[in-house]
Amino acid sequence: MRQSLWEYITVLGHWGWVVLMGIIAGGAGAYLDISGRLGFPTWLWMVLLVVGLAVIPLLAFHKVRVQRDKALGAEQSLVLTPHTYAIGLSGMTGYPDEPDNADWLCLEVAVNPIYKPIDTLDLLIDSETIHANHWLGKNVAAFNAYFNVTEWRWKGKNQVELIANVDNKMHRSGRINIDFDVEAWGSHRI
Repeated sequence: MRQSLWEYITVLGHWGWVVLMGIIAGGAGAYLDISGRLGFPTWLWMVLLVVGLAVIPLLAFHKVRVQRDKALGAEQSLVLTPHTYAIGLSGMTGYPDEPDNADWLCLEVAVNPIYKPIDTLDLLIDSETIHANHWLGKNVAAFNAYFNVTEWRWKGKNQVELIANVDNKMHRSGRINIDFDVEAWGSHRI
């Protein structure tokens, strides 16, 4: 609580003195007006209290909101983390139906939130790029992506890399090993 109060005071900066003086002057004015000791105008102490208790904290909130907006608009990097993979055939539960007799690589991918959807998602095997058949384009913590890997099926282990484009900026997962010799059921940890 003490740290929050300190940060609030530092955000207010020199306006903190205005808040303090407004509250003190408003409180003193209210006391003098109510007690009848001095003819302190009611409107004056009310204005001082409103400025001290409402307007100045609004300025502090505005400064914090501006800092938040800058942080949200800052360049964010998408972190792609494939966790598991599976090989499946067209038409198997969860796999694309077309083309017939195709072998599909299903990657379960976790991502950090960057507040922007993924525009394109590709898999790089050797020097060939394979476009994802489908994935969730909205912002989610994890999703499955499907790639047609028929020509790599039964060719052993290979290093692949996941590449996502968000607002024309490329984000890479780094190289991961996939065994294309596994049977078409069950998932495998990466």
